[in-house]
Amino acid sequence: MVGIRDFRKLQLGKETTAGTAVAATTIWRGRAVWNDETEISKVEEDTGMALLQGDADYQSSHSATIDLEEVAATFEQLPYLLAMAIENITAGVQDGTGGTGYVYQYDHPTNAAGAIQSYTIEVGDNQRVDEGNYAFGEEVTISGAAGEALMMSGTLRCRHNGAPDAEFTTTATLPTTEVILFNTGKLYLDATTGTMGTTVKTGTFRGFEVTIPSGHVPVETGDGSLYYSTEVYAGNVENPWTGSLTLLHDTTGEAELGFARAGTVRLLKLLFEGSTLGTAGTYTKKTLIISGAIRYSEIPSTEETDGLAEITLPFEWVWSDSLAGQVIVVNELVTLP
Repeated sequence: MVGIRDFRKLQLGKETTAGTAVAATTIWRGRAVWNDETEISKVEEDTGMALLQGDADYQSSHSATIDLEEVAATFEQLPYLLAMAIENITAGVQDGTGGTGYVYQYDHPTNAAGAIQSYTIEVGDNQRVDEGNYAFGEEVTISGAAGEALMMSGTLRCRHNGAPDAEFTTTATLPTTEVILFNTGKLYLDATTGTMGTTVKTGTFRGFEVTIPSGHVPVETGDGSLYYSTEVYAGNVENPWTGSLTLLHDTTGEAELGFARAGTVRLLKLLFEGSTLGTAGTYTKKTLIISGAIRYSEIPSTEETDGLAEITLPFEWVWSDSLAGQVIVVNELVTLP
């Protein structure tokens, strides 16, 4: 039997106890690549037997990473990446009394280490299935461009115990999802003396990218196993959330370029909306909000796309006026399946 790409898939199961494997409950609607990162070392030895290296080696550490290839972002599955990388929110907060919307809010850690949700992962095709537990997000990227769907991708890390070929959980289900579209979005930029989300910038927003490193790292100890014992939050000061905004080089673009030159902190809010919720609360539609205080990290040159002058402004999230990075997703899921 030959492995067929079209049979590749990734399945996830939410762990109750981090590192204790569970059956997968849902199927990721995107492509994934399993990277076995088992440490194999050869023994340097002089045996006088032959002009070749001896065959002694050892495996000192077992883990794997999973590359989640770029796929259209959805209101229903983006929270999986955020729960594994930012904050262990896997149940939504009902939006008002009787509202059918559920709010998933993920906050950048401020004065306390963040806790994340671990998952059991199954990745493979019709030939082989690899399984790992204690999976967490190392990095998440969300991006978008005018006229297209928003895209999401990421890197997960998990324990890999070197076990032989596993099996897919047959009861995992394929969820119904809704793609988030860039053209439904709005860009808000305000001064730190103002209120975030007040000033919408119309006719200029052309694209964005947001990269969220989790700040969580695996910790290996002498604990009776060759895989990592736990993960800890090591911080984001040296590895901050970053992003970029692509704007027309119009009045707004020129003004933001001036703020970049001056090193001025700006209040950013990206708002994207989808279909109308069954019963409205504070929110009337499925929603994605990415917000926080940012400082531009470069002074870019003007570019050209389809004859239009544009500028792409890289930035970093900063701590300003008690504001940190935040991602909110509103969908109609009571909990992540």
